[in-house]
Amino acid sequence: MSGLKTPVHLWLVAVIFLFFYVIGLIDYVMSMSLNESYFNSLEYSQQQVTYFSNYPIVLSIIFGINVFGGTVAAVLLFFRNKYAVTLTLVALIAKVLLDLTTFLFMDRYQVFGPQSSLTDLSMILLTLLVYLYSKYMKKKGVLNE
Repeated sequence: MSGLKTPVHLWLVAVIFLFFYVIGLIDYVMSMSLNESYFNSLEYSQQQVTYFSNYPIVLSIIFGINVFGGTVAAVLLFFRNKYAVTLTLVALIAKVLLDLTTFLFMDRYQVFGPQSSLTDLSMILLTLLVYLYSKYMKKKGVLNE
């Protein structure tokens, strides 16, 4: 590990990133397992539950890559590991692919509405910002293992 002191902002970024991606990971597991209690707790309509009942396997895989990649990337940030950059990029690409596909071909906006859509777009922005941040931290020598 480098002799550079870990900047406090790295811990803050890693905690925030981990928080949001753990929520995504829980959502992934619950949605893909069609957990009725989870859907009820979110007050999903029958149309929203059906949306996940008919979810294509390819999109399930991309969704999984996004949430697992983002979660592991956040953990790697804690360890100042340079591979956080790569995994954040993988999570970002998966999220963009997932959102493009679901918004364009699966009527995601019509099924879930503007609030959920804003959340999706916010996660793209957050992941992009963390990617740029981690890339900068790697360049500065903070991420190096």
